[in-house]
Amino acid sequence: MRLPAALALIVLLWAAVYLPGLGTGEVRGEEARRVLPGRTMIQTGDWIVPRSAGKIYNRKPPGINWATAAAIKITGRMDEWTVRMPSVLGVLALALVIGTAMRGFLGADGALLGALIMLTNIGFIEKGRLAEIEALYCACFGIAIVSWLALWWSGRTRAAWCLSLAVLGLGFLVKGPPHVWFFYAIVIAVLREEKRTRELLRRPHLAGLVIFFGTWAWWALLNSGHNPQKDSGAVWMEQITHRLGFAEFDFTNWLLQIPQSIVNFLPWALLLPLVWRIPLVSDRCPVPHHDDARRSTLLAGLKKGLLAAFLVIALLPSSRPRFMLPLNAVAAILVAAAVQGCAADWRRRLRPWVIGTMAASVVGIGAYAMLLARGVVGGGALRAFAREIEHHTGAPPQIILFRTPERMWPFYLGLGCREIADLDDLPPRARWVMTPGKDREKNVSMLEHRYGSPKGQTVLKEPLTDDAGGKGWEYVLLEFPQ
Repeated sequence: MRLPAALALIVLLWAAVYLPGLGTGEVRGEEARRVLPGRTMIQTGDWIVPRSAGKIYNRKPPGINWATAAAIKITGRMDEWTVRMPSVLGVLALALVIGTAMRGFLGADGALLGALIMLTNIGFIEKGRLAEIEALYCACFGIAIVSWLALWWSGRTRAAWCLSLAVLGLGFLVKGPPHVWFFYAIVIAVLREEKRTRELLRRPHLAGLVIFFGTWAWWALLNSGHNPQKDSGAVWMEQITHRLGFAEFDFTNWLLQIPQSIVNFLPWALLLPLVWRIPLVSDRCPVPHHDDARRSTLLAGLKKGLLAAFLVIALLPSSRPRFMLPLNAVAAILVAAAVQGCAADWRRRLRPWVIGTMAASVVGIGAYAMLLARGVVGGGALRAFAREIEHHTGAPPQIILFRTPERMWPFYLGLGCREIADLDDLPPRARWVMTPGKDREKNVSMLEHRYGSPKGQTVLKEPLTDDAGGKGWEYVLLEFPQ
């Protein structure tokens, strides 16, 4: 298949899997925590120190906050479709890079198959349709390792290091350092297979490291200087040691880490045994000026690196299956190479299964989108609570949430809603202020000192949902005179 046709097929499958019902289901999981700090950045102009529910939230870099805030600014809308678009575009970017850059290494058919496998594994479909860290994080890691492999294969050493480490630096701004381990575990394994580990000490790699640190270090320095709590370094170190220790250790969950991670690569995990049982060399993948022996060497390094990178993180006491999700991009490349390495009759037998799997993904997402549209799944309690607030304040509401906990329903109050935790951050005038009922006396006293006695008070009860959606708390909606 020619490149334009292959890219068109990738875009078509991406649109069929990732776009249906994208803006229909309510925000869930960690989405509000990733989006609402971006709203605060737009309101305050502080793009360096993230804040969630008005409090400094420095446990994660602000990459996803920037991305969702940029989407809101560009579209002028704050809804589910807008804030999830950076994730789905990140997945598309990774698929297009695989489909393009891997043509030299895997051939046209192998590159296309690798991209389609990446688009249709369960883990990517689930996270790629949410405004969460994982989609952008996986995209940055995947683009980095694919770029390095494609350029390394073609002999463009300097470009391989500089481009891949620049993208790796962007990934650092999204989540932090775990993907650096994935990258170097795989790269070092490939270099060992080629007996070229000295390349790590040469100028191209050192130049790439300078680019890598320069990509994110500027933000870290600014954040440390602007953070009023002056604890940025301590928070980041605590996050790293927390994941390496036993703080969240659960023996049952730990035993299920590897099985659940493999589930995240279904249905293509069923083909993983092929990666270790047949030579990853295909006579249907001719590449000028390079021989199959070198391709086999690089793929052997990819296999060993993938296994090492996976096991080290999977066996950490406080690890989670989603932490290994970036490796699905490498697994997709290896499975595509394994299918190519099969004998011709086996390739013919696998073809209907591969096509049927992709078709099932499209049909499954289509059915899910229909259920969302009909309200069978996806809930609606958070939107209903926001509409209840708007019934009193008018829509769109200009409202301050004062010292409220992290919740998802403030997302539905739009850009006119400000979350403030510090009394000094309150604006000089405000009409509508909402605060938790359990702290009513203390908070209302402080608000009266600033705005005078409220002329109206209304008690509202949030819905009882899972995650940060709502815990059934009562809130006091205060109306102050203008």
